[in-house]
Parts: sequence; C-alpha cells; structure tokens
Amino acid sequence: KDNSVPTVIAVRDILKIAGTKREARKILNEKKVSVNGKIVRDKNFSVCPFDILQIGNEKYDVRFSERGKLELKKCEREHFICRVEGKHGPAGLVSP
Repeated sequence: KDNSVPTVIAVRDILKIAGTKREARKILNEKKVSVNGKIVRDKNFSVCPFDILQIGNEKYDVRFSERGKLELKKCEREHFICRVEGKHGPAGLVSP
C-alpha cells in the first residue's frame, strides 16, 4: 500500500497525540484506536485514504492534501467510503 501510513505514525507524528512511539503503542494496546469501526491494536496496521480513524470520541478523516500528502482532519460522517458502484458518469458528461 503505497499511499498509507502505519497507525503508530498517524498517532505520533501526524496527530501528535503521543510524544514517543512507546506512548503511541500504549494508546493502541488500550483499545482506544479504531479504523473504519474496527479496533486496531497492531502498530503497523495501514491507515489509507478515505478511512475514518477514531481515537476515543474524536473521528478523523484520512485524505490527501493539496500537496499530495496524507492529512487527518476531524470529521462528522459515520460511514466510510468503501467502493465505487458503476464506472459511468451521468449522461452528457465528457471526460477530459
């Protein structure tokens, strides 16, 4: 997975919730972190774009920034984007 980061990196470096890797692993082992509604305890579990990362009661949406890097922003949506249904756009839409 080229466009993903491990959960320990997301908690420590991107969100800055933990100061060290040991603190980030402790948060993971306390079952406070979930990705797309599933509790994650593995420090190397990949967090990909369009996932919802939840730590405690805070939810973060994993997206690409305008510069092409992964960023996590607080979100309110309950469900994650899981698949694209149909590959055709609306009638009259011309692709570039």
